[in-house]
Amino acid sequence: QARIAALNLGAQVRLVGFVPDPLAFLQAHDVFVLSSYAEGFANVLAEAMACGLPAVSFDIEHGPSELIVNGETGLLVPDGDLRGLSDALRSLATDPALRARLGAAGLERARQRFTVGGMAEAFAAVFHAAASGRRQGGEQHVRHSWTHL
Repeated sequence: QARIAALNLGAQVRLVGFVPDPLAFLQAHDVFVLSSYAEGFANVLAEAMACGLPAVSFDIEHGPSELIVNGETGLLVPDGDLRGLSDALRSLATDPALRARLGAAGLERARQRFTVGGMAEAFAAVFHAAASGRRQGGEQHVRHSWTHL
């Protein structure tokens, strides 16, 4: 808040804090940006894509690239590239067709990957891999299975 005030950005930047109904909040917007420098699995990114929002994210180690196929289901920017993030947001802000295409493709990807049945099967595969990995001494086998959720 101090930084926003110091840069005189109060009219452009708002920190909303806790939102009791995040889906309604997401659906009220046009673009989603994930500017994190670190994530586990980016639940909020999956939720935004499931709402049909075109998404832009830093291509950090975990999360975004598991959801976004760059240029197809969203836009990935090299980690920490603030100019690239700004350019990607500008592209979405000025190109309604791009927003619509990426939003629709992101929604479809979210629907394919995060159905209840699909998630149950994916978790079952992870547990199976974990059990098999113990017998085979293969933590790498479990990690590989997990990244394909």
